[in-house]
Amino acid sequence: MLGDEKKINTEYPTGDLETFLTEIQSPKQNMNISEAEGLEELETLQVTEKPEKEDLVMRSSVANASGKLLATVIDTSLPAALGFLAKEEGSGYKADEEDRAELEKALGEYMKLKGGDIPPGMMVLVLVLSIYGAKIPMAIQHRKMNVERLELEQQKKDLEARERALAERLRIADSKKDDTP
Repeated sequence: MLGDEKKINTEYPTGDLETFLTEIQSPKQNMNISEAEGLEELETLQVTEKPEKEDLVMRSSVANASGKLLATVIDTSLPAALGFLAKEEGSGYKADEEDRAELEKALGEYMKLKGGDIPPGMMVLVLVLSIYGAKIPMAIQHRKMNVERLELEQQKKDLEARERALAERLRIADSKKDDTP
């Protein structure tokens, strides 16, 4: 039996890299293997179980909540930025109810597809930053106007004091004219 074994050719390429590449690029031996063989076994290994309906509803509601949050952030931040650029109140740039609902729906669907859910802590942080962060430029503008108002009030007080001083001088000058013989 030992002599009946078929001898396998186990020659390996020897030499430089060019010889090796030539050997690799040479036509390969036909092994008569069909790609369809064993396909049934692979198909049975595929996961065919679908998640339960509750799980899908939960993922959907999380994605919708994330979409609603993002829509709120967008509808708060962009109008504020546009208002800042226009140097006016940003509320005129907000989306109307129909457009906002479309945005929420589209972002919810996007979040479902991407599997993104925003953790609650991050949601709160993003929402707070979008609401109050958009008010920072407005607060800076109000501060600037308040400083200017205080400067104008101080100038007005200074002018009134000068006016009173001039009026006093005139009164004194008039009284001296009356006293002179």
